[in-house]
Amino acid sequence: MAYERKQYAVAVVFLENEYPDARNEATKGRKAYLLGQSYYKLQEYTQSVEWFEKAIKHDYGAEALGNFANVSRVLENYEAAISAYQLLKTSTGRNQEFDREILLCRQAIQNKQKKSEYRIEKLFENSSVSDYSPVIYEDDFLVFTSERSESTGKQIYNWTGEKFSDIFIIQKNGSEVKKFDSALNSENNDGTPWFSKDNERMYFTRCFSFGTGDDRCKVMFSRRLNEVWEEPKVLPFVDDKFTYGQPTLVENDSILVFVSDIEEPGGKTDLYYAELLADGTWSAPEKLPSSINTQGNEKFPTGDGDTLYFSSDYLPGFGGYDIFKTYLRKDFTWAPPYNLGYGINSGGDDFSYMVDYKAKTRSGIAEQGYFTSNRSGSGKDGIYKFGKLISVITKVPVDTIPTTETSPLVRSIFVSVRSFTPEFLIS
Repeated sequence: MAYERKQYAVAVVFLENEYPDARNEATKGRKAYLLGQSYYKLQEYTQSVEWFEKAIKHDYGAEALGNFANVSRVLENYEAAISAYQLLKTSTGRNQEFDREILLCRQAIQNKQKKSEYRIEKLFENSSVSDYSPVIYEDDFLVFTSERSESTGKQIYNWTGEKFSDIFIIQKNGSEVKKFDSALNSENNDGTPWFSKDNERMYFTRCFSFGTGDDRCKVMFSRRLNEVWEEPKVLPFVDDKFTYGQPTLVENDSILVFVSDIEEPGGKTDLYYAELLADGTWSAPEKLPSSINTQGNEKFPTGDGDTLYFSSDYLPGFGGYDIFKTYLRKDFTWAPPYNLGYGINSGGDDFSYMVDYKAKTRSGIAEQGYFTSNRSGSGKDGIYKFGKLISVITKVPVDTIPTTETSPLVRSIFVSVRSFTPEFLIS
């Protein structure tokens, strides 16, 4: 029951107790598979891959083998993933699909060997919870999403086993973390904030939990008047049948880009946009082009003038969600996206990339900023600070791999804010 309700932190406790007492191989295989899935949703990939391996030994079949391969990629164990994909080719006959995955693994092995263009350090090194999606506020502050114990309310979110997420603030060079504003944080999952250039308008995600496991996320809006943030409101184009989140602004704040499951409610997510009209309202959402949206999931857009960064779990990358860059051309079409490369990207989920143009100059560093990753394998997202070395940019093309069916491990979205991640925590 806990698993069906997407209460994965609760499910692993029950399933691990039930597994040893399972009466036959089929039941053991099912329990092991559900444990692999649950730990995957909790982003605890080392335990996930171990349980998928047990499910395989109990003859659970191609589904367990496919998920074992995919999680092995997340852990950057590409050779194990290749072996599993080769077995899947033989057992399923889906040669084109698994040839693509094998080629991606081999490319990842090669690209990992290239010298990184980045220096990277983790913020909040001792944090035991997920911190993610930082955005620069008034030049000197970082505003971000977290499940810290100080979050509003007393309830535990049974998907993660942590508090519901809130929006927090810290000085870029400081150490004291505070809740951003009581008018904007609630007892729901709140997060992924974005500010207008004048810092007077704020957009963010709020995910409403109904106890059934299916959260509904909405894009919220608040305006700051006389230094006070107004009670946030849902943007008018939001439809209760779908979920929306992770807003960002591009092109002088005239275009709002966000994530939604409009075409496949409760399933895959794509990037959509709305344009600011002359009367101050937003147009009806339209989907970004197929060069950006794939048959996989796209999420966590971040704007930078006419440039858009976003994450995809289908475009050629290193395993999980990789960060890609595109920009709006003079003819108002989007340029083909390219992978930011290893260092910023990893086998894990990498997202929410932001350049800090006000950062203090550092020797040998051309560009500085922040991004989020769960590359440590700890099951938690962390915020990283990067410095891009003064060197030649190497672009990883995204059109060298044939597109076919999605991989067996289907990532749903919106559990919370990230999910708009774990299956999408605000994700």
